[in-house]
Amino acid sequence: MIQRRSFSDSGFSFTGTLIAIAIGGLIAVMVTTIISGVIRGQRQVTDRDALSEFTSYLKSVISSDSTCTAAFHGLPFPIGGKGDLEINTSYAGQVNVAIKKGFKFAGDSMEIDELTIEDQTPEPIEFKIGVADSSGRVSEQTVRRHLAKIKLVVKNTSDDSRFRPRFLEVPVLYNTKSKAIEMCNNEINIGDACQAMGYRWDVGSVPPQCVMTNACLYGGAYTARRLGTCGPGDINPATGDCSCPAGYTPVSAGAVNINTVCVKGCDRLTYDAVVQCFRCPGT
Repeated sequence: MIQRRSFSDSGFSFTGTLIAIAIGGLIAVMVTTIISGVIRGQRQVTDRDALSEFTSYLKSVISSDSTCTAAFHGLPFPIGGKGDLEINTSYAGQVNVAIKKGFKFAGDSMEIDELTIEDQTPEPIEFKIGVADSSGRVSEQTVRRHLAKIKLVVKNTSDDSRFRPRFLEVPVLYNTKSKAIEMCNNEINIGDACQAMGYRWDVGSVPPQCVMTNACLYGGAYTARRLGTCGPGDINPATGDCSCPAGYTPVSAGAVNINTVCVKGCDRLTYDAVVQCFRCPGT
């Protein structure tokens, strides 16, 4: 007589098989999760390294006046405010690239989400420097020293995750005529440089200025009309009015435009006068 063996006699029941399959699936999920976590961790390390390398590159650019000036010259500067920044430079073998919002690097896995420049100057310092144009001709330009704060925010292009912001600071000279950055100014202490050249650093002026030793500061000139009027051709460019800047002494430079003749009964002669403004040491 043939004896039949049940499924359970072989050592495996249907329920046991289902449990084994469930355990196997759970182990597979756990292994997949662990592997994904390892891969994600490696990618994060790679991304942080790429961001650190990129930030170090930008820092090296702005730390040297020559490379910083080459990258920043002619860029608009938001006096008292904040604006988007675009730096024309070279990076990772790319020549004359525009580093700005949307710029990708590290094999396009990283993207600049924000690149801004902000005026962080507590009190700007104004002075004059010689500036050469494209033909090599040098002219005197008025510049102000400002502290620029650069904010960099980078994101991962695969999941849009953002890294914490990086901040860099650089002193710049703002050209008051061109309304743009003239040059970077990391390596110069204006007051020391002024005195080293034999000039006087006038801290009493607002803002401080570098002037010749024992020389008076010139604050422009205007026409004092005998009728008390102040026309467009009479104003002092330094003040925009027929006046001297605060702290400057008005000095009459003589009479002009005498169109009337004093007739019998005059006790004095009134006339238009050119007034020049000076501020001298000790006054």
